[in-house]
Amino acid sequence: MPDRNLIFDVGCHRGEDSRFYLQKGFRVVAVEANPALCDELRDTFFREATIGQFVLVEKAIAEVSGEIEFFVNSAHSIWGTIRPEIAERDSTNFSRIVVPSVTFGSLLQSYGVPRYLKIDIEGADMLCLESLLSEPDRPDFVSFETDRKTIAALRCELSLLTRLGYRRFQLVDQKTVQKQEQPFPAREGLHADCGIAPDAAGLFGLELPGRWLSPPEFIASYARVMARDRLAGLARRCALPNLIRGSWYDIHAARS
Repeated sequence: MPDRNLIFDVGCHRGEDSRFYLQKGFRVVAVEANPALCDELRDTFFREATIGQFVLVEKAIAEVSGEIEFFVNSAHSIWGTIRPEIAERDSTNFSRIVVPSVTFGSLLQSYGVPRYLKIDIEGADMLCLESLLSEPDRPDFVSFETDRKTIAALRCELSLLTRLGYRRFQLVDQKTVQKQEQPFPAREGLHADCGIAPDAAGLFGLELPGRWLSPPEFIASYARVMARDRLAGLARRCALPNLIRGSWYDIHAARS
């Protein structure tokens, strides 16, 4: 069974989400590959780490444990990735380093299955979800970034999620999450005395404000977003229509 007091923050960055989860009373296992960001995180969450509420895994999620090449973006640290095709989109700002790597399945064996799994690791999100196929227990809620390339790609993602037992979905525009308001009383953990930070994933689980959709409803909603973005891209003569709105989208999934 998932540990109702545990959250995995995979792609912790500067702790925008971990800080929120900690204030809500959850224990957090945070995964971050960028060594410079890990230095910041150790300082930021020193007290929480000392009492065991925050665990920092200073490794990249990858297909195998060991070492892997990691691409650090000097202009946008949040875009760090193990995927060279992601780095090539902005090659002038990327440098290469080698970092320790770990499989997601080994983290589950070490720390248990969380209530909520937040994933944001630039092109490698599916590694975490695919690892869940071999696990008897799965998180109650998951979220991950979607690139909105094609409906076919979405169907593949939903197929994996339904195989894992997820039945309800929401598409969240990350540009709007700072406007989210926490419900009171809290429906997940405690009420946090803070707002949603920039670049954060925002509310999750039972506190997510939107309506949960069935797979057919979700595909229709997703298609409308793609169509709107393409029209806006044409209007702005943009060569990258999937990125024109200066936003990004997360898919949230629930098992019940």
